[in-house]
Amino acid sequence: MSLILPLVHFIRQPASKRRWISALSAVAASKTSGTSAPESARRPDLIVPLLKPKKPREASTIRNQNDDPKPSAASRPRQRWSLADKKRLVQAAESCRKAPGGLIAWAQVQQLHFQDRTAIACRDAYIAILKSNGLNLTSSAGLSGNKLEISDKSHARHSLTERERSELPRIVCKHGERNWDAVAEEMAQVDGIHRHKGVYHSMWNLYLCPRMQTAPLWDAEKAERLKQLAAQHGKDDVFLAYKFFPEYSPAALRVMLRRMDTRLAAVDYRVNKRGIKG
Repeated sequence: MSLILPLVHFIRQPASKRRWISALSAVAASKTSGTSAPESARRPDLIVPLLKPKKPREASTIRNQNDDPKPSAASRPRQRWSLADKKRLVQAAESCRKAPGGLIAWAQVQQLHFQDRTAIACRDAYIAILKSNGLNLTSSAGLSGNKLEISDKSHARHSLTERERSELPRIVCKHGERNWDAVAEEMAQVDGIHRHKGVYHSMWNLYLCPRMQTAPLWDAEKAERLKQLAAQHGKDDVFLAYKFFPEYSPAALRVMLRRMDTRLAAVDYRVNKRGIKG
């Protein structure tokens, strides 16, 4: 039993450690018996690399910036698309179509015209231009770039186009304020832009519903009253809207409740930085 346990422990060791233990055992046995150790045990390249400590890593010398490789487009910081870049992108996309009305080779667009950007960035910027015109990649097949209105203003990710804003009230009145799946499906057929139903739900309840179209702007007096009522009745936006603020929708009250203890508590969310009501 005294011999089995050391043997099991020896077998469980890695191959490199077993070789190192065997070599040391052979050297020790040769010293005690007076015989010469085997050649594999006397070779220093079997034992020394295992015992030799690692050298400390030397500090790398400072290289000249010209010696560094040029960073790839993916590692560079994101750059805003200027008006000239957008116009050049539309022309490049038309020239790099695989067939009339076919798909666009975005890798070719990036390599030939926008080497400081990625192919995905070029595609996303082109899709944003189409969305601002109420189009998508399918409906824009074969469309000349001269018919696209290109603006230097950046749009929010979920901002609706003017056509969507004009069509949404009609479609909501048709399907009701609860069937948002049908609203999103018909909106996609009307303008060709596929959005999540939550986008239309939020836009309707925050901006386009009749109640919010006639609601007065939020001010400091209403913000103070909302704070007192929330402390008394809780932050139930539906209860507060129908009981104390019937001129506002519950979604609007929910936004103002989130802003209650911030510097925007008395600012209406429908007013942008320029003071224009959205």
